[in-house]
Amino acid sequence: MRLLLVGAGLVLPGTALAQAFAVSATTDHLYRGYSLSAGRPALVASMSLDRPDGFYLSASGIVTATRDEGLRPSGAQVYAGYARRVDGDSSWDVGIAHTDVSERYAVPYRVTYSEVYGGWTTRNLAAHLYYSPAYLGEDTATLYATGTVSRTLAAGPKIFARAGVLLPVDRKPGTEIARSQYDVGAGLAQRFGPYELQGQVSWFGPDDDLIAGRPQGHTAFSLSVTRAF
Repeated sequence: MRLLLVGAGLVLPGTALAQAFAVSATTDHLYRGYSLSAGRPALVASMSLDRPDGFYLSASGIVTATRDEGLRPSGAQVYAGYARRVDGDSSWDVGIAHTDVSERYAVPYRVTYSEVYGGWTTRNLAAHLYYSPAYLGEDTATLYATGTVSRTLAAGPKIFARAGVLLPVDRKPGTEIARSQYDVGAGLAQRFGPYELQGQVSWFGPDDDLIAGRPQGHTAFSLSVTRAF
């Protein structure tokens, strides 16, 4: 089983392949409800490798169309883990994830953090739990639980909906994460040969964007097209 980048910013367990590569162009690179591209268009390149024994590696790089500096690299995400199929439709996986993003909102910033995770996947449902000892580089340990439901319609398009909750394990004063955060989203994806067109709407709250700590609308919409190789 591998981690497949579906559209832009939505990471889901996918079908087993020896290797795969995809490039996505998106109006906004959303991750857990907030933007990793400062609300700007972005290109996301994703590569995944899988071993027959169940070990996998997935890496994604982000290039953002910044307002003042043009296209420039702005982040990367890497997943490494082990997956085991239970039956024809179900599997479990465990692994380590690392996120490193840098962008310019009002001031430059860089966030780097790691998580360990485990989850269960069936044909139409994926659920995972993540633990980070220092989420967003802050001195705060967190748990993040997320679930995604998807279904392919008879006419061909796939609909999906997801929900997530971020729970601070140790609520330390003076850090960005002082209380629980929530995100929900839904979207529609349609394949056209090697391309996939996806639209999704996402909400994050109740606080402002945790990555940059800046006021912004909590609802975002993104449209993306992905070319798989």
